[in-house]
Amino acid sequence: MESAGPEPDERVNPLVVRAMAEVGIDLSGRTPRQLTEETVGASEVVVTTSGADACATLPGQRHVDWPVEDVAGKDLDGVRAIRDDIRARVERLATDLTPRPRDQ
Repeated sequence: MESAGPEPDERVNPLVVRAMAEVGIDLSGRTPRQLTEETVGASEVVVTTSGADACATLPGQRHVDWPVEDVAGKDLDGVRAIRDDIRARVERLATDLTPRPRDQ
């Protein structure tokens, strides 16, 4: 799994780092990355967060756009709510992408 954006900040929002640490994910050493054609091209599924126009997909790729609130200006509780929303969406997507045994 890769994460990138069309206009990344210079650093990960400190409240995002704190909220993610609460669920065991350490983002303290991470730096936001620029979305590149190579990143998109190497992906089977491209997920955008209310920014479908900022990311072109290739034929055969699955594209999903999630209407996710921006964490900018949110307090810690607001960031937690966004984190939990994204987690639920990722879990549903992972379930959807998991091959199921064929009926016999």
